[in-house]
Amino acid sequence: MARRVHITVDLGLRTHYGRQVLLGVSRYVPRHCQWDIFVLTGFLGPDRFPSQWRRSGVISAILSNDRIGALLKAGVPVINVSAKYEIPQIQTIVSDDHMVGTIAAEHLLDLGLKSLAYCGHSGFGFSHLRGDGFAEAARKAGAECSRCERPYGRGGKEWAKWSDRMGRWIWSLKKPVGIMAFTDAHAWRIQRVCRDIGMAIPEEVALVGVNNDSLIVNMCQPALSSVELNAVRIGYEAAEMLDGLIHRRHTPDFRKLVDPVGIVARGSSDIEAIEDTQIARALRFIKEHAVEGIEVEDVLDQVTISRRTLERRFRERLCRSPHDEIMRVRFERAERLLVETTATVATVAEGAGFGSLKNFHRVFKKRTGVTPAEFRNRRCLGAVTH
Repeated sequence: MARRVHITVDLGLRTHYGRQVLLGVSRYVPRHCQWDIFVLTGFLGPDRFPSQWRRSGVISAILSNDRIGALLKAGVPVINVSAKYEIPQIQTIVSDDHMVGTIAAEHLLDLGLKSLAYCGHSGFGFSHLRGDGFAEAARKAGAECSRCERPYGRGGKEWAKWSDRMGRWIWSLKKPVGIMAFTDAHAWRIQRVCRDIGMAIPEEVALVGVNNDSLIVNMCQPALSSVELNAVRIGYEAAEMLDGLIHRRHTPDFRKLVDPVGIVARGSSDIEAIEDTQIARALRFIKEHAVEGIEVEDVLDQVTISRRTLERRFRERLCRSPHDEIMRVRFERAERLLVETTATVATVAEGAGFGSLKNFHRVFKKRTGVTPAEFRNRRCLGAVTH
């Protein structure tokens, strides 16, 4: 009779990220193994673990040095799904946080913003990585980039002091400014500070968070734009890695990065910060109608300048052509449909304004290096079949 496999899962289920990772674990297990899973809910601490749950393996979002020591002493395979610390002794699978920052910066830069700022947290390694990716993308685009780190600590007095400091920092930034917060929860706090100091969102401050937490993003007013992590895939692959370690099928790399899904744009960044009214009008038209199959000629019907002038001003202000902008909006729509829906690739091609399926395949692979189906397999866990 096969030995029963007992797995402890400790993810911090109060967070959207922890729940999404657990969802990924739950999708792997029925397909590939039979585990008895003990999920820590926050009511039981590590000393309350029934002894049998320690014997086979652990999936944990490691957030303290004490937990690192305890897990290393346990003598069982462990997969870490938190990027708070670099832990060379424990296999880790986390989001590519540098890419998270890059995606947020590129979204704000695409709006025409030349002033960017990052608000992070000094106590988390992933916050530093997101800030580095954000600042690097801003620098490459020639944009200004300010940075402010929230000190470690959760007390009410510390937060009151930090709110005052944050308000002064936001007030000092060149407007309009695009701000990235290291999480959605922190973006929500920034939004409250902006309200208190009289800064309008998105007109003066375009705001982006991270996690795409459905509760928080819709609680914000206006609704919060957010970079969506691929936490479900992280959970799925964490379970796959642990399964391999338990059965000694392979030894995975000690640190694996998973690409984020991408930006989900909402009202908090719904702005085109372009002083040129003709280009702003063209951008708005493209944003609203690109998926309807429009061409540059249709954009020209909305402005009072020649095609040559339109092309020149686009390149001067956005470093891309009107055609490039149309394609960017279409690709953004196609990627969201591939990840968020089960629509056929043909339906996605039509819904994103690409016309023929053959043309969609050709331009999509040229841009991304993979076919639409391969892109979906990598980004959308619902399409995983292995």
